[in-house]
Amino acid sequence: MKRIIALWIWVAASAAVLTPAAALAQQNMGGTGTLRARRYDTQTVETLRGTIIAIEKVADHGRRAYGVHLLLKTSAGEVSVHLGPSWFIARQHLKLAPREMIEVTGSRVTYEGRPVLIAAQIRTGHQSMVLRDSRGFPLWSGARAR
Repeated sequence: MKRIIALWIWVAASAAVLTPAAALAQQNMGGTGTLRARRYDTQTVETLRGTIIAIEKVADHGRRAYGVHLLLKTSAGEVSVHLGPSWFIARQHLKLAPREMIEVTGSRVTYEGRPVLIAAQIRTGHQSMVLRDSRGFPLWSGARAR
């Protein structure tokens, strides 16, 4: 009997500790694996055309992974475009380069106080790179996002 009571106390204590932590992690991660993924807003999707000025790998806030960002020059000015993790972008058939004309469809949001476009699809000529599904979930996150 003492073993059963001890087991129940252990289970209750574990649940009390782990449940808030799991809820906080899910809130911060948006259930998709990245905080940026949670910021994608299907209500602000737009398509921009322009020339790539620069391509950067940016550290992802303390993680070992890097994200790929473009600086895109459009007729309305320069826009920062967030693509996705460098390992995912490197595996795509479409290779991007500065001075290349592209069309980007994505969600315009504010990230760290600045307007950015979180890319869902990029087109150059007859080639394209799909990064997110129609709901904004990143393709690199696999089944976790679905």
